[in-house]
Amino acid sequence: MSAAAQWYFVSDDQQQGPVERVQLDGLMATGAVTDDTLVWSEGMPDWLPVRDTPLGASEQASPPPRAANLNERVGEPVKSAPTKMRRHNRVIAWLCAGCSFMAGAMFAAPIALVMRGKMPMIEALQLDASESWAATTGAILLVGGAAFLTWSYRATRNLFALRGPQSVSPAGSVYWYFVPVLNLWKPLQAMKNLHRGFGASKPWMVSLWWGLFWLSNLADLGVPIFLQSQPDRISIETAFATVAVINVAAALFYFAGLRIVLDISKAEQAAISGAQS
Repeated sequence: MSAAAQWYFVSDDQQQGPVERVQLDGLMATGAVTDDTLVWSEGMPDWLPVRDTPLGASEQASPPPRAANLNERVGEPVKSAPTKMRRHNRVIAWLCAGCSFMAGAMFAAPIALVMRGKMPMIEALQLDASESWAATTGAILLVGGAAFLTWSYRATRNLFALRGPQSVSPAGSVYWYFVPVLNLWKPLQAMKNLHRGFGASKPWMVSLWWGLFWLSNLADLGVPIFLQSQPDRISIETAFATVAVINVAAALFYFAGLRIVLDISKAEQAAISGAQS
């Protein structure tokens, strides 16, 4: 690889460069650029992590567009789309949103009934713990989860077609949810790509949604441990309050997810219509 080759790299979702190889080596030495940093140089077909970078030509060229991942203003669609767009993703989005609403309502219903004086706390706790209630909620979550992952894959595929390669692939927008450690931030990155790439409103909603996701999971893990640690000293009021924490956190997560999916889907359809007009 020529020492005069010009390089571009991604730092904090911002495109940097061009820099020469010697400058890039210096950034790698300081840790500013790591093996996972996305880079591009002339001769490379796409942005790649540093560890996968092939030898390229030495002459400077302009990198392919990465507007959706670099906090840039969304511009014109990529003319040579690498993937075929799927136009009917909105149906999947509405199915996902419907399941999110029902899931949120299932978690919130016992709490709301008690707060409105329609049901005693003990009955709300029994309802929340009943097998039929758990089976109904589980079925909704199963269908909703499948719909969400399908929507995420298809939306990311459309984004690739419209804006070019992203930091998370269509398949990655699904499987990163199941990879330990990396599932702490990769799914959030995939959702941010969709939100920015299609130009949806209220970007802060994505971070709120992800925060609620982990809050509900932590509550779901921590509260039962607390209850089991003091089985003889927990009153009905305390038990209800702890269950309410879990259910309210879960309900807020699903309601936030509903809003995000519909907002992104609306922006996605507008972007597709604009590209095909």
